[in-house]
Amino acid sequence: MLLLCCYAVAYLNRGFSKGNLEDYSGAIADFTKAIELDPEYGDAYCNRGIAKEKAGLPYCSDYKKACELGYEDACGYYNQDCR
Repeated sequence: MLLLCCYAVAYLNRGFSKGNLEDYSGAIADFTKAIELDPEYGDAYCNRGIAKEKAGLPYCSDYKKACELGYEDACGYYNQDCR
């Protein structure tokens, strides 16, 4: 499990880098891979939501899931943008 977690963090970090380069589809793919490796990774759901929002794609379900997993930033985004 620890190895899976480390790979998930690596994909999260790569997603951040791609997002900073405005490669939102690449960021979404990396955040999705992080979620596949660790389905309880609230940070990955939240950041995938941010990338989807910037790409003009539906994003509220990612914020909602991250909030349900206890990622507080996502709760604020969800309450502000999705209700």
